[in-house]
Amino acid sequence: MSDNEDEEEIFLNVSFIYEVEKGKKYNLIQLSGSWDNWKEKTELKYDPLNNRWKCIKSLPKGKKFLYKYLLDGNWAVNRNERMESQGDIVNNMVKIA
Repeated sequence: MSDNEDEEEIFLNVSFIYEVEKGKKYNLIQLSGSWDNWKEKTELKYDPLNNRWKCIKSLPKGKKFLYKYLLDGNWAVNRNERMESQGDIVNNMVKIA
């Protein structure tokens, strides 16, 4: 048995919130990211009182992930969250501390 087999990865719950601009409405907002190579699209739940969408993901501690939102099927970044550019591509970014 190697030393690494004794170490369990620690996961933390991370909230992702997309606040909708005034005058805009969406039927579906989803989240996709590098934690699973952009395969899965997680649906956010709408909070009509605060006009925002939210989901919680459990992600491994000590790693950095890129992600984007899908607003009715159109890719978008949240300008209120950290962003990272890779050439012409801009994604949101989160580091799980």
